[in-house]
Amino acid sequence: MASVKELLPVRKIGLHHIAFYRAFFENTLNLADIADQYLETGRNLVDARHTLILVQDALLVVGARKNKEPEQLALLKLPASVRKSVTETQKMLDRLRAIKKQVAGQAHSLEPSVSVTPISFEDFIAAFDPDNVLGQEEQLSFYYAEVGGSLTSATEEAKREDRERLALVPEPEDDNLSEAQKALQALHVKNLERRLVIINELAFELTSTPTLDDPVAGWFHPKVANKLIRAQLDTLGKLVDFANEYGWWWFKHVKGLGQVTAVKLTTWLSQNEHFLEKQIYQHVLKKSKDLPGGVRRRSPKVGTLLIPPQTPANDSSMLAEGSHQIEPLEALRLPARFNGQQGSNRAPRQNNRLSAQNDYEAIHEWLALYKAHTYQSYRKEAERLLLWSLFNMQKPLSSLTTRDLSLFRDFLCNPQPASLWVAKRKYPRTHEKWRPFVNANRPPDEPAALAADPSQEVELKGSMSRESVAHTLTVLGGLFEFLTSQQYLLSNPFKGLPKLSSNRSMRVNHRINQRLWRRIQDGLDHVPASDTVAYRTVFAIRFFYLTGLRLSELCAAKMGDFLVQENDEGKLAWYLSVEGKGERTREVYLVKPALDLLQQYLATQGLDTDPRLSDADAPLIGYKKWVTDEQSGEGRVERLPIYHTVIYADIKRLLGELADEIEMEAPFDAQALKAITPHWLRHTFASMLVKTTPLAQVRDMLGHASIHTSSLYLGTEKEEGEEAMERAFE
Repeated sequence: MASVKELLPVRKIGLHHIAFYRAFFENTLNLADIADQYLETGRNLVDARHTLILVQDALLVVGARKNKEPEQLALLKLPASVRKSVTETQKMLDRLRAIKKQVAGQAHSLEPSVSVTPISFEDFIAAFDPDNVLGQEEQLSFYYAEVGGSLTSATEEAKREDRERLALVPEPEDDNLSEAQKALQALHVKNLERRLVIINELAFELTSTPTLDDPVAGWFHPKVANKLIRAQLDTLGKLVDFANEYGWWWFKHVKGLGQVTAVKLTTWLSQNEHFLEKQIYQHVLKKSKDLPGGVRRRSPKVGTLLIPPQTPANDSSMLAEGSHQIEPLEALRLPARFNGQQGSNRAPRQNNRLSAQNDYEAIHEWLALYKAHTYQSYRKEAERLLLWSLFNMQKPLSSLTTRDLSLFRDFLCNPQPASLWVAKRKYPRTHEKWRPFVNANRPPDEPAALAADPSQEVELKGSMSRESVAHTLTVLGGLFEFLTSQQYLLSNPFKGLPKLSSNRSMRVNHRINQRLWRRIQDGLDHVPASDTVAYRTVFAIRFFYLTGLRLSELCAAKMGDFLVQENDEGKLAWYLSVEGKGERTREVYLVKPALDLLQQYLATQGLDTDPRLSDADAPLIGYKKWVTDEQSGEGRVERLPIYHTVIYADIKRLLGELADEIEMEAPFDAQALKAITPHWLRHTFASMLVKTTPLAQVRDMLGHASIHTSSLYLGTEKEEGEEAMERAFE
């Protein structure tokens, strides 16, 4: 005879499913709110009803095996409206397909009187709810309201269902009720108690506890599980390891998985840690900015130099042999003998113009002079030097000599030991695998969804190029010059280092020739506006090419940053106000192709083609999201900004797809396409501009600090010299 387990659905029933089923009968909240509280599929009513039916059928099977009476089993059954509404929703979807076929037929009709639906369901959702925050029924409701459909609103159907369900929930006691009403209420209370007793009794036989080897298809809704399986995350163990590897934004590597669903998944995994016997790290459950101190605290190791906050700062323990604990700058807590208060290069304390009393505080006073990306770049350089000074030299920063710094320069060319200094890939600063350097051997096109296998041995190489080392020494020389000028240090040991020549100016050769650009343009022309992400990426590529903006500058642009100036003849000149490197603000002139591109992009986004008529704080590069006010409960659509790393990845992915299409016929062009970054477009813009525009204006358009930097682009045009050499040998 088949066992009960064999008769149950393949999908496992957990305690959260039982809690959801109980809440359905005893809670006065609407079904969407209950589902949002317990299920990974959130407020999606279709999936909520399917889960209710799944649990009901499983309970009925177990109840029959336990010889429950028919009237007891009847208490477990859902209202007929639940199963019926699933069917009705399917009818709505079938009707939608019929409408699409009708519209497709009308589009080919020659009769001008035939009306055509203004927008398809897919196009409407792509514009209205691109991140699928709403459930399917809610999306349909908004869609039918948009196109004037005659079908019954899905929201009304849900309300009707809730009314039937709430009839099963006992009402609060009311002295004004009649005797018949009080008797009916008492019956409801008795039935609810009996129902809950049976559910609780059968739940013990029904529920399973998760293990790391369990397939995700056994625990999560098929719609969610299939997305995880396509990303090769087919077991709970793989999902836990992947989330811990990539942190809060892990779901970005799983196609089609949204943030809301991902949070529900990781929350559930965290709640079941004691069954899984594997921890879900805090940097998975919270964003970096929401973690205490901005960095994940790790368990201290005995004898390590870098001690956690709870350890007394005056701990003078020696650095243990083989110690391997390393922390980002903001998490460092140093013993007194390493914090620089007694550094050999410290100036007399009475002359110190800084409020800083130690090296850590002094570095932060210097960093406070900078903002945004400059701050992050300079923090990285200071962090590497401070950590190297502590771990490799075992001395405070304020005791470093010129000879020490020459060793540091060599260290940058080959950071050793690699296990301490070099990460296999770039991790968030909150991740326990974060390291100051990133493996330079990692293939740039390695699929992000393939998490690093901790057991796999790879050659780690975090060495820096000659120009990067020169840049690092320049930045750190500026740090020590600042500390010396403020009389925190006696001298600047960087001044004794021989200058390291750099080929940094050669980067201006990273440009796109016109033949290759035309090939790119042809590929971009085939991207449909209905593909929201791809079309946004097309706009970014072309706008970079026509404006010379940096990636961070485009992502920071807002609607209120566009300016218009009118001359005496009434001609309008459009500008984009940009705050660039070094906090230098400039106004970038928009040539006519750039203005046309901007207006076309805004139109596809459902915005006014004149950005001045939009919300001044709305981001130029953004996405729409349905946001519900926690106090009023009212919802609205907001346009939210997109982080620059997302746009960078989108551009690399789109250009990579174009490269794959031409790989066979033009392998060298494909190779060039894969190498292009957003900054190449800036170099291309500058190289074209310098041909016809005075250098002073080129400097102002690009936001360069010096006209010398702008003049470097003059050397990129070699055609005239090459033609002259050809004529010499004719």
